[in-house]
Amino acid sequence: MKNKVELQDSPTISSFANYIIEHCFEHYCEILIDYFDEHAHGKFPEYDKLPYATKLETTKAVHLPDLESLSAGNYEDQIEKDLDKYKNDLAENSFVDFDLDFEGLQAFCEMKRFGMLQIIDEMELNELTTLQLQREVDSVVKLYTDRMVQFLARTKDQAFKFYRHQYAEIDKALRYAHNIQSMMLTAESDLSKNELDGFIYFRPKEHVSGDFYHIQPCSEGTYIIVSDCTGHGIPAALLTVLGLNLVQNSLRLLEEHSLDYIMNVIDERFRAHFHNSHNMRETMDMTLLFIPKDQKTVQYIAANSNVYLKRGEEIIKLENQRKPVGSIYHEGKFRTREIALEPNDCLFMQSDGYKDQFGGPRGKSLRSKGYRELLSRLNIDDFKSNKTKLNDFFEEWMGKEEQIDDVVVMGLKF
Repeated sequence: MKNKVELQDSPTISSFANYIIEHCFEHYCEILIDYFDEHAHGKFPEYDKLPYATKLETTKAVHLPDLESLSAGNYEDQIEKDLDKYKNDLAENSFVDFDLDFEGLQAFCEMKRFGMLQIIDEMELNELTTLQLQREVDSVVKLYTDRMVQFLARTKDQAFKFYRHQYAEIDKALRYAHNIQSMMLTAESDLSKNELDGFIYFRPKEHVSGDFYHIQPCSEGTYIIVSDCTGHGIPAALLTVLGLNLVQNSLRLLEEHSLDYIMNVIDERFRAHFHNSHNMRETMDMTLLFIPKDQKTVQYIAANSNVYLKRGEEIIKLENQRKPVGSIYHEGKFRTREIALEPNDCLFMQSDGYKDQFGGPRGKSLRSKGYRELLSRLNIDDFKSNKTKLNDFFEEWMGKEEQIDDVVVMGLKF
């Protein structure tokens, strides 16, 4: 478009903005759209999908007040209005991608400058007038850009301080929650107090864990529980509170009943705590053991969990039930199983977190096969030292990968 216009000898941005509004505002907006499509394509998918006509109407609505303000010479007023609008946008969005905002702001300002310079070029003014207009445009755009960037930098610093404070408060609360959960779990020393040779390797993914364990003596022997609740972190930790409470009360009140009766009561009571049980997905994978004082046999129930028997060099996976505690999708009752123990037999109960961890040379999970091979190499002579070996192997296997789940492994030697 070639539009010759007579401007004053000493042109101002006001006369230039008036010319744009009167003669070629739509063309100015088309230039802005083309520039945006070329330099920001893919960054704003919803905008990219809009029809061209919609883009044009939107651009007109956005830039007409800007040009009207410039035509009146109110550069400072327009900048302040834009800052106020930007502050409101930040207030409505709790989390802001500041790096993208800096990039977008610079592109937006450059887009305005480019559109105005294109119009100047098409006006076919004399060289001096063109140069003066270009300088005026650069001056206004620089003022606009500098003010906006300064505001964004201050806002970014304030936001980082706020989020750093919030993170510190959350971290403090989680550490306190970790202490509470740790006090709820029985101590590893309770094994030796009940004349059991063993260890407990416990490694939450975060401060609090969805895995838990419990050791509870009775007149005839000792109950051992290892459980893995759905998920990890805070939601799963809430389930451990419920699970521990059910386990402790059930074992205390139903001590004279069979193991399967106790487990079925825990299962029923767990579901009863959820009023909207038809939508329930939360369950507990649980191993429940009863070890009599003579330690010649073990009764157990493995509810969607695995129990491994190490006998010599052999690792035997004991029979289990593919039914977690609390599941509304699995019918049937839990059944007690019993095995006879031999001297130096070892039992291992664990959550899925150890075998599911990604790592190793290929960044894949250890899986059951790798975990069983690891168990076969453990030392039975100095049994408690295996806790350190399991930790060292886990650290080495994980490498730079992130821990993906809570981990608990309990080992017992007879």
